[in-house]
Amino acid sequence: MTKRNRTILMLTLAAVLIALGVTRGLKAPKKAQPRAQAPAPAVATVAPEPWEVQVTFGGASTLEALEDAVLYSKVTGRVTRVTAHPGERVRKGQLLAVIDYDAQEAQVRASSAQVESARASLQQARASLEEARREMERYRRLFEQGYATRQEMDKRSTALSQAEASYRQAEANLGSASASLSAQRVNRRDYQITSPVDGTVLDDYGIAPGTMAGPSTPLFRVANVRILKATVNLPETELKDLKEGMAATVTCEALGDVTFRGTLKTIYPYVDTSTRTVKAQVWMENPGNLKPGMLSRVTFVKGTQRGLKIPVEAAMGGKVFVLEDGKARERIIKPGAERDGMLMVLEGLSTSDRVITPFPEGMRDGDPVSHKATQEATED
Repeated sequence: MTKRNRTILMLTLAAVLIALGVTRGLKAPKKAQPRAQAPAPAVATVAPEPWEVQVTFGGASTLEALEDAVLYSKVTGRVTRVTAHPGERVRKGQLLAVIDYDAQEAQVRASSAQVESARASLQQARASLEEARREMERYRRLFEQGYATRQEMDKRSTALSQAEASYRQAEANLGSASASLSAQRVNRRDYQITSPVDGTVLDDYGIAPGTMAGPSTPLFRVANVRILKATVNLPETELKDLKEGMAATVTCEALGDVTFRGTLKTIYPYVDTSTRTVKAQVWMENPGNLKPGMLSRVTFVKGTQRGLKIPVEAAMGGKVFVLEDGKARERIIKPGAERDGMLMVLEGLSTSDRVITPFPEGMRDGDPVSHKATQEATED
């Protein structure tokens, strides 16, 4: 390449470079765009309020009558009469039903006849004995006066001994016959079903005249329902708070919110090792609408607990979030009693705090938040 050509090439390259620089200079530099930030989530808060509640413990139970008896027949026979029905109040000893006892009545009459016969034999033996005693006394005087022989005296003595023996045998026979009659009369009572307590007939098991009864057939269930009892299993850790005579309350779901007062009568003297529970039995008067077999809840009052209340939904795992200067701050709390959707806080909060509710799952300590609305805790 000649010198002239190299000069032309260099000039051409220079012109191209200059053109490129001018073009770039005409384009304005791009400015960095600011990054958009997500708005802080809006939260509702609640102010903790002072709260005082009774601390209770208890458990489920089934109501039972204080006295409850299922009656069976001691004998086998056909029912001839029924005099009581479910729901009727009865007195102790009142006749409830009769079982056919014709055969037994015949035995009673036979035994009664034996008693009368034995009594007549005893009277005859008594007369013979008195006669033998008079005869013996008469011959004793004759013997003393020399008008009777020793042989005649001995004969009268033997007769007296025989009369005494006959009298004793007649007495024994009468006693035996009387005992037999008493036994038959007792057996006859087995054919009459009577109430063992003052109470109410709970069930008659459908018996009616003509029903066959026997030792394995229940006839009546009679219970004293004026006093009912509820036995509840409690954790052994509650033993320290139990004392016989302490008050208790009993509620039955079947009767709604009605509360009944009871008294702790018995604390069983052992702990069930399989469940680590102790039995406690409460007695209560029946106003008339309680029935044996009802499912119930027995509650004892342990004491009073004081603290601050917040909605249960505002806490989770012993933590809450409070609103401070536009940020969510995590607080560790000590929870207490829980009732009607409210939670007692024993430690960790004050009445000046604003607790975020419901608990903001996924939020972290220090996250920015905005205040949506203020909710006041509902009065207990």
